[in-house]
Order: sequence, then C-alpha cells, then structure tokens
Amino acid sequence: MKKVSVALIVGIVLSVIGVIMMAATAVFAYNEYKNYNKFTEDTLTLSGDVDYKFEFSAGTVNFHTTTEDSYITYKIVNLYEITCDDGKVVLKNKNKFLFGFLGNKNVLDVYLNEEIADNYVEIKLNAGKINVEDELSFAKLDIKLNAGTITINKLAVAGELDIKLNAGELHLKDVSADKITTSINAGTANLDAEFNSINFTVNAGSFNLTAAGSKSDYTIKVSKSAGSSNAENGGSGAKKIEGHINAGSFILSYKG
Repeated sequence: MKKVSVALIVGIVLSVIGVIMMAATAVFAYNEYKNYNKFTEDTLTLSGDVDYKFEFSAGTVNFHTTTEDSYITYKIVNLYEITCDDGKVVLKNKNKFLFGFLGNKNVLDVYLNEEIADNYVEIKLNAGKINVEDELSFAKLDIKLNAGTITINKLAVAGELDIKLNAGELHLKDVSADKITTSINAGTANLDAEFNSINFTVNAGSFNLTAAGSKSDYTIKVSKSAGSSNAENGGSGAKKIEGHINAGSFILSYKG
C-alpha cells in the first residue's frame, strides 16, 4: 500500500512539474510571438573596400549597386539581429532554436559600392529570398543556398564562381566567370552563363545549364551513376564542361 501511495505521489509531482513547464513554455512562446509584429529599422554602414561574407538566416534580401559607401538598410523582426564585423555580415535569430520561420518578415537592402569589384564575396542564405536586379561584379564569389530562392539577373566574376545548393531554387542569368564550380544536393539550379570551364556534381535535384556559344566551343565529359542527362560527351573546344550525376538531372543547352 505504501508503495502505491509513493508511486501516486511521485506521479502527481511529476504531472505538476510537467504542467508548470508547459505553462512556462507557453508564456515564453507567447512573449516571443508578440515580437513577430515588432520591428527594428535602421541603416548599417559596411566596412568599405574589404572582402565580404554575408549570411542571412531568413527574410528577403535585395542587392543593389551604389556610388556611395556600401551600406544596408533593414527592417527586421525584433527576434532577429544584424551585425557587421570586419566584412562579416550576419543576420540571425536571437533565439535560434525557436520560431525560425518568423524571419519571413525581414527585409534588407544591401548597397555595394563598385570598388569591391576586385574583392572576394560570399553570400549564404538559409531561408527566404535574395534578389539582384543590378549588375554585380566580383573577383571571386561563393553562393550557398540552404533553402529558399536566389535570383541574380546579371553577374560578372573575374575568377571563380562557386555554387553550393542544398535545397531551394537558384536562378542565375547573364553570368560571366572564368571558372564555375557547382554542387547540388537537392533543389533546382538554372544557370545561364559564359565561362571557360565548369565542373559540377548533382547528388539530387536538377541542374539546367545554358552555355554561351555553340556545342563546337566545348569539350564535354559528363558521367552519371543514376539520373538523366542530355549532354553528349566529346568535342575539342577550348572551353570545358565536366561533371558527375549521382541522381537527378543535368540538362544542357546553348545560347549562340
């Protein structure tokens, strides 16, 4: 009888603790949710003529060019904060384990001076959208998309353009680069580009490449473990298209 009573008491105590924890979590969640409709609006002056690493956790980011010093204007949910430390610009959730989806209300406009055209830049998006209407120019560019959509309408990279797509959609138009490296784990990448060489891996998803010129300009070597491709190996052109498809698809076309 005593054992039953002890077990009953322990059960009641644990139940009470559980109710308290649920209530505390609910209050915390409610307080955080209230911040969803509270915003911080400001302007962030960037570091100048340096290499940049941009990391955006969530929201809509628009890139522009400017003749003024580089800067960012932003309106972000109070759950988020933006920092700039010697060229590393980070937009992140203050409570990274809670309500990440609330960042869809964040809106940032990044204005880059043309002086960084000879610099290295990295752009990483975890969720949301990145839009680029103005022409951007860099010495080297890394693009990392974990989810969401990146759309760039005109891009010039003097050296290497490195693309890593984990999920989402990537749309790059009117691109010029010396070398392009592309890794696609999932999602869709549409690339319209002029280049000297491209090397790609498609683990899943789809890669649609529109290459400048005609087939005779290229030497092509594409292998696959599974998936599909319309690329015809061979040729003796000076420009190179090389890649491997583990799964998914690679569709090649030309724009003369």
